[in-house]
Amino acid sequence: MPLTIHVSEGPNDAYHNMERYGKRTVERLGDMGLLSRRAVLAHCVHLSEPEVKLIAKSSASVAHNPMSNMLNAVGVSPLLEMLDQGVNVGLGNDGYVFDMFENMRAAYLLQRVARRNPNRPSPQEVVEMCTVNAAKAYGLPSLGSLSKGKRADLLVVKPTFMATPYSGSVYGYIVNGLRGADVRDVIVDGEVVVRGKRLTRVDLEKSQKRVLKAMESLWARLGSPPPAAIEPLKHERSS
Repeated sequence: MPLTIHVSEGPNDAYHNMERYGKRTVERLGDMGLLSRRAVLAHCVHLSEPEVKLIAKSSASVAHNPMSNMLNAVGVSPLLEMLDQGVNVGLGNDGYVFDMFENMRAAYLLQRVARRNPNRPSPQEVVEMCTVNAAKAYGLPSLGSLSKGKRADLLVVKPTFMATPYSGSVYGYIVNGLRGADVRDVIVDGEVVVRGKRLTRVDLEKSQKRVLKAMESLWARLGSPPPAAIEPLKHERSS
């Protein structure tokens, strides 16, 4: 079975494991047989050098969540050390900011400012984290790149403004000049599911109404009134 688990997101994780078990987090996971190519370790902010090497040796993958890490102020992941050791690092969001272009940009900039190094990670490394590395992490070799024999999963983007390409590189342009709102079309396994920024298989208005009803039901179960922001949405949809 595939396994996704939060690992050493904050320093308390490492402290807890050392205090109670005398081992760091990744060492414990290794002892329990939970490190393999089927494991995806989320965050991995507070790792020792031996832990990075252990992850690489086990062929486990890491889900890097830079924007979530910044939001929770837990620290900066040793991303470059993991990449240099051959760890497969994908890019995630941990439920915070779903625009993956913004997450790519955060991964790109956070490491540079934290290390005062304007050269790494490279734009290509960041784009690969969001595509081929993420597909590899979950054992999906037919996804992640535009290659013969793979599924036709692709985005068509039309930039809102024409930014100057970074160093003449398409990777630099993707990381520095694009955002989620620039996506015009989405094709999944050869089928167009978004055309001209409109969903082709889902009735957006009906879906929004269902979501609002679910939100109201959840707040009712919690015994609390819904946030004030929900009421305007409710009236807007009903009108």
